[in-house]
Amino acid sequence: MSISTISYWFYDAINSMKKNKKNIIISVGTMVTTMVIIAITFAVIKNASYIIEQRRGMESRILACAVEGATEEQIANIKSQLDNMEEVASYTYQSSADGLKYALEKDPILVEGLPEEMLADLFPARFSISFSEIEHEDIIIEKLRTMPEIGKGKNDIVAAESAKEAIRQAKIYQILCTVLLMFIIELSVVLIINSTKLMLYAKRKEISIMKYVGATDGFIKVPFIIESVIISIIAVIITLILFSAVYTPIIETIKTDMSFLNCDGILGSLTMMLLAIGIGVGVVGSSVSMNKYLDV
Repeated sequence: MSISTISYWFYDAINSMKKNKKNIIISVGTMVTTMVIIAITFAVIKNASYIIEQRRGMESRILACAVEGATEEQIANIKSQLDNMEEVASYTYQSSADGLKYALEKDPILVEGLPEEMLADLFPARFSISFSEIEHEDIIIEKLRTMPEIGKGKNDIVAAESAKEAIRQAKIYQILCTVLLMFIIELSVVLIINSTKLMLYAKRKEISIMKYVGATDGFIKVPFIIESVIISIIAVIITLILFSAVYTPIIETIKTDMSFLNCDGILGSLTMMLLAIGIGVGVVGSSVSMNKYLDV
């Protein structure tokens, strides 16, 4: 394959684009519209995954109260068992006296005048247990329930549900958006192929003439494939510019206790996906659609 042949293909592709500006604008517009929708859905999926990872990585806590009147030996046994639990990241111990002292410092009125028996119930010795993986929560709770030194009352072992609920909701959004993304990609494939067919239909006479003068199928196809690639790259660039312009302002307006991925954290994978969809569909679509015009 000579350089002159390659040069001719690129010259022919660019010259064809100049002659068919209207069709090119329609094709680019169609691709940009579908790619913007894909980009938005993809950003939602990526952020849902990011929130899940944040929740998985955050240190959640379980509060476990020792049995009433726990002795120093029982407290030592609890500490020893917690030290041996691989699921436990860390823990802190608060004695009954420390709990009462803290309450007195915060609001003395709440505890002054109460009998010692009631104070013992209000401020039992307790452990605040941290874990780094949300899946470890249930394992730790089950082990705590088997420990005789830990109270068996309803409120003796308490775990926050916020992290679990956030992961559950994020997974639902992730699944729904993934299904939606697949549907949108299928729709975009149909639209891009139809757009390609319109361009080829406008050039059907030119294709027939080239075929009659002896040009091979491959020689005829290459300029149209190059044209499809150029159109796809233009559409991807426009889409990325639009996405970059609106993503950060939108994220900054969302009020939540969780952080989102910044634009740079999405652009890399988004660019690769859009290029794969645009170029892949454009090349395959133009190549397949052109076959019917090559049968002369």
